[in-house]
Amino acid sequence: DSHSRGSDMVAEEPIEAKMCGGAIGLVMMALSALAFSIMSMLVHLLTTEYAIPAFELVGLRGAFGASVGAIFFVCSRGSVSVFAPPAARWILLRRCLFGICGISSNWYVLSQLPIGDATVIIFMAPVFTAIFANVFMGETMTQAEVGLMMLSTFGVLLVARPTVLGFEGDPPPSYATSPRSVVFAIGIVGASCSAMTNLLVRQLTDVHAMVTITWLFISNTLSAPLLLYAFRMHPVTPSGVNPWLCVLGIGLVGFAGQGFKTLGLKWEKAGPGTMMRNLDLFFAFTYQYFIFNEPMHTLSVVGAGLTLVSSIGVGVLKLQRKRTEKARKSPAPNSSVLTADGSP
Repeated sequence: DSHSRGSDMVAEEPIEAKMCGGAIGLVMMALSALAFSIMSMLVHLLTTEYAIPAFELVGLRGAFGASVGAIFFVCSRGSVSVFAPPAARWILLRRCLFGICGISSNWYVLSQLPIGDATVIIFMAPVFTAIFANVFMGETMTQAEVGLMMLSTFGVLLVARPTVLGFEGDPPPSYATSPRSVVFAIGIVGASCSAMTNLLVRQLTDVHAMVTITWLFISNTLSAPLLLYAFRMHPVTPSGVNPWLCVLGIGLVGFAGQGFKTLGLKWEKAGPGTMMRNLDLFFAFTYQYFIFNEPMHTLSVVGAGLTLVSSIGVGVLKLQRKRTEKARKSPAPNSSVLTADGSP
């Protein structure tokens, strides 16, 4: 009948995507935000207090994650293979390449700036995700969304405060080794690469999450020595219990965060999904003020606020559009058959 035909036209969602009232993808992304914020705090601590190179931490985290992945595949006894289907391998390879660039750039920014400022710059990723999703995946953008993204970009500029735009140069933190403008440029590159990984994960819905994550961790492990050599950084062996606990913590929460993110993006569109990472901003400035006791520049707070408001706004608009599109695709309810005189 017409009802069944209409139902067939609506794509069936995976049963997992219907959990938590259909918001399970957003819940997973919120959990990933919490995990990644803790990981960022530990990276900032190890790079600024213990002078461990950011690229070395990328390798250590990758080795931990790859080890956990290996244990998983051994325990799966062949039910899940680390060798992805041939059609997905090129996508996985590109996801790894962009992932290496993204995490390496982001962690370097965390090693050069206060954690709040660094997180805001890294937070250009949701903006780039929405733009790339429009260009490469056909996800539409309204004028309101474009305006909010421009507002977010302005907020990031308030945090970066490049001198070429007339801002007075901020005194660099004691641990900084690169000019703020250079760090800002590296952060933009990292945010762009992170955005591309979000889109590529959306194309891997038929690939087991552990396969996607393990490929990324293996690539991080292999690339870390090359990055250390290319940028003439010398590895530093953590000394004492506390640094090693922090390294272990990076591995644990990094693995959990990547898992939550992979599942979240499989069950939610790239745009709304990444907007849940807005919680990172709140956590980052909380850590900066209460844990690291680093001062917060007024422009940084204003910029973070603009970025947060605009990102949430884009996410809300996309969710509203998603509901509208779903309502349009839903079949019309069966109407009663009327007789000639109009009575049922």
